[in-house]
Amino acid sequence: MTPKFGRNDPCPCASGKKYKRCCQSSEQTAPAPRPPSETDVSASIQTALAHHQAGHLAHAEAIYTQIIQNSPRHPDALHYLGMLASQTDRGEMAVTLIRKAIHIAPSHLMHFNLATELRRQTRFEEAAESFRNALALKADFFEAYYSLGQLLQDMGEHAEAEACIRKAADLSPEYADVYVALASIYNDLGNFDASRSALTSALSIQPQHPAAWAMLSQTRKMTLEDQAWLNTALSLIETQTMSLDQQTELLFAVGKYYDDTRQFDLAFPAYQQANELKKKIDGSFDRARFTQFIDAIINAYGAPEQMQDREGASQSERPVFIVGMPRSGTSLIEQIIASHPAAYGAGELEFWSQYGLSNEYATLKNLNKTQIAKLAQAYEQLIRQCDPLAARVIDKMPSNFCWVGLIKTVFPHAKFIHAQRNPADICLSIYFQNFKFRHPYAADLNDLAYYYDEYSRLMAHWTSALPTDSLLAVSYEELVSAPDTWIPKIIEFIGLDWDERCLNFHRTERKVATLSNWSVRQKLYLSSKQRWRNYQSHIAPLLGLLDSDPSGK
Repeated sequence: MTPKFGRNDPCPCASGKKYKRCCQSSEQTAPAPRPPSETDVSASIQTALAHHQAGHLAHAEAIYTQIIQNSPRHPDALHYLGMLASQTDRGEMAVTLIRKAIHIAPSHLMHFNLATELRRQTRFEEAAESFRNALALKADFFEAYYSLGQLLQDMGEHAEAEACIRKAADLSPEYADVYVALASIYNDLGNFDASRSALTSALSIQPQHPAAWAMLSQTRKMTLEDQAWLNTALSLIETQTMSLDQQTELLFAVGKYYDDTRQFDLAFPAYQQANELKKKIDGSFDRARFTQFIDAIINAYGAPEQMQDREGASQSERPVFIVGMPRSGTSLIEQIIASHPAAYGAGELEFWSQYGLSNEYATLKNLNKTQIAKLAQAYEQLIRQCDPLAARVIDKMPSNFCWVGLIKTVFPHAKFIHAQRNPADICLSIYFQNFKFRHPYAADLNDLAYYYDEYSRLMAHWTSALPTDSLLAVSYEELVSAPDTWIPKIIEFIGLDWDERCLNFHRTERKVATLSNWSVRQKLYLSSKQRWRNYQSHIAPLLGLLDSDPSGK
């Protein structure tokens, strides 16, 4: 029989305490822990935010995670943890967490932060939708109008982009950056007078605005009479504290001034400084990984029969693809074709690279008929949105040279134009450009030469694998030297009747959202041929590329 003890009896454990204060209390079932109150959670959120804002990300993440474990549907914790994931390059995690928060308790800031992360991932359509959702909840949300305007510009939707930026300017007329954004849109549209006017507005608000000062150099060819512009740019670089991006923009602009005024030994150091900063922004180029990528594509489409008509493929002849290296003449060829009334220049569409890089490119040849049909339908819908009536729609994304096999599988009747140019001129021109999107190979001459060799290897494969009537190689040097011969040949190749407007392409008014937006609106000129000779003493890594290219010597 179990002995019984009164609450006030001495405890049998010989502790000297009364039973009620010792073993009796330990025998009782402990009460369930009380869930944290809203006050406790709010305090924890504030503590996590303090760590987050101070850069103590591990501490902040631990607290956010604990809150979510206790309260899985706490929208603020999900939202802030998603933002932290975005900061630490965990993009999919960021999108998932912020979308969960929006599902529970949507706010304009949640939609805005989701849009910002989607834009970072180049998921432009989704990002635009999220920015619009933010504006639906807060109609005077300046940041959303401004960011949506810049995104729409990247997407080639310049009319809507301009409307958004103008709305942002109405909401915050003393913010100089909105006028710089307007100027960038006008540059794309070829309205350089309007661009300079917008930049003047920006500089009236902030006289030493680095981006505005740099962009002035893009609106015209600089001359020695622009010495005052140069002096201010150099002063800004030397004396003003600014971001790496701003320093880079100004150094590229200074390089352009010296190049325009033929002071080549001063231009190259400016470009070199700009690219050294660019490396810090974009990171390093992984040569081994790029070679593995090219190997995998060649293995996936190793023989001509792998690109024959497949079930589910589209029979459309509308798509025309201009491929090659950046700065090889792709914008010029697009401008020529787009001057034809039956053609539309869609610019650089992200479609194929987004699909190819988000899937296992080595197995793309194994697409079944349903997948092929879905890809065809999605791309046809995209180019219908660009122009529903044009007989030919030109996609001039240079990097589509990686996806020729995939495209040929989906559109067996598509035409490909390979833009070629002297390799040293191509690589030098790339080195002199401040690309908006990430090109990690572009900031180092040795990396550029390596990338060019791998591109050449893949294009040689496509040339041997594709039917001769699918691919036309167009030399930039021959095109600018003999336009009367080459322009009709290009138009005939894509299956259109001849139209004289193609010879006067520089008069065609259309958006050109690339760094060639000024040059394609000029008559053909020969000054870009053999440009590398002006910099021969500075570009030793590129000179080896000329050995395999007779036109370079």
